[in-house]
Amino acid sequence: MANELLTKSVDLIWDNWLNSVKAINTVQEDAEKRAVEAFAAQKSAFDQALTSYKNVEEKSNQAIKDWQKQVTSSFEAFTTPAQSAQLSTWIDTLKEATEQAQELSWKPNHAVVDYIRNAQTEWEKAINTTLSEQKSERQKALANIEDLTAKLKENHKSLLDSIPAVPVVK
Repeated sequence: MANELLTKSVDLIWDNWLNSVKAINTVQEDAEKRAVEAFAAQKSAFDQALTSYKNVEEKSNQAIKDWQKQVTSSFEAFTTPAQSAQLSTWIDTLKEATEQAQELSWKPNHAVVDYIRNAQTEWEKAINTTLSEQKSERQKALANIEDLTAKLKENHKSLLDSIPAVPVVK
């Protein structure tokens, strides 16, 4: 009876220890999951910001085109055909200068966007590789810990079995 109680106590002690290790494992998995979710949220926010940026760029380009049309139509109404040819040359030069100015003003933004996009891609690869390796190592460690726990339980029980029974005094 006493020996059976000791055996159950050994099982209880080692099973609780193993469950604690598994709980820590679960916490680590949850932390990984939250890290991936945070990265996905960051990526989504960046994509939304990029969409807004592209909309602003498109509206800016359209506003300049509309302004150029208005200038052209306003001058055409008040000019002679000879003046119209000069005006056309001037407007073409103005369009070219405007397009170059726009390109120069948007170019740094495009470079930053490309840099952030590339950094995100590399960061995502690094995160996924790291998490995959951690998961694999954690699974191996947990399997080893489970084997070790089973061996320790058996050794502990063998040790208890080797101790002569002590008579219970009533």
